Amino acid sequence: MYVSSKEPKEGYEEVKLKDGSLTYHKFYSGTEYGKISLFSVVKTDNGKYLNLGIDEGEVVSVISMPIWRTAKSGDKYLNPWVIAVISVMPNIDFQKEYRISTSVKNYKGTDNKEHKSHNVWFNYMDIEGNELFEKFAISFKEAPAWEKSNDGFSETYDKTKFNAFWSGKLQVELDRFKQK
Repeated sequence: MYVSSKEPKEGYEEVKLKDGSLTYHKFYSGTEYGKISLFSVVKTDNGKYLNLGIDEGEVVSVISMPIWRTAKSGDKYLNPWVIAVISVMPNIDFQKEYRISTSVKNYKGTDNKEHKSHNVWFNYMDIEGNELFEKFAISFKEAPAWEKSNDGFSETYDKTKFNAFWSGKLQVELDRFKQK
């Protein structure tokens, strides 16, 4: 998670965007506690972003993440951070206060390759003051797998059904947030 600035500031790291322009990011491990006050998709010059806002009282922390990523092959696929948010959202109570944090875990897959697991934690306090987190409501195993094909020269993956599954789940949660 980060805050961005168009100008360099103390504590901010320089980041080069796809179009070659520069921006500056200050990274955080999580938000403060607050209610979810924003959950929307916005279109910018750099693509579509999922915005998630936590009203912390004096300030609203907005987490903005690109919805799509582009593979080396040029194929687009849903951002793993977006999928992590979507998978938890059905369990979210919009009247409850949350602190959002993130983590990345490296693991070796069944294909013997290194992979990264992207996690977004919606932390909350129980009545005894213990910090707990909402669990995934949608299992990653529910989503259709990428369909692998090999033309004899290269392997490709069709992500159409996978992307449609998660995009549909996102729309359900966007609609639910609008109803709150």
